[in-house]
Amino acid sequence: MSGAPIKGLTWDHPRGYVALERAAERARAEGLDLHWERQPLEGFESHPIEDLAERYDLIVLDHPHIGDAVTGALFIVLAFPGFTWRYLMKHRH
Repeated sequence: MSGAPIKGLTWDHPRGYVALERAAERARAEGLDLHWERQPLEGFESHPIEDLAERYDLIVLDHPHIGDAVTGALFIVLAFPGFTWRYLMKHRH
């Protein structure tokens, strides 16, 4: 699979990044250029969700921020039948 790299953002705690980084390693082994950046939870409070949605393809949010993301229609839901990385690549902006 080719295309532009996929850039994700998660929080800087092992619960927030360990599994994602392992999954990214697996994805890269299969040809998907996926990389995760980390920031403290405070960073999510100091940047508007809209700004993060423009800068990242994938974002792991702490639950207090979900309302803002849904209200602003900033994200697509990844948990649906038929979701694949190809779907993500086709529908990203």
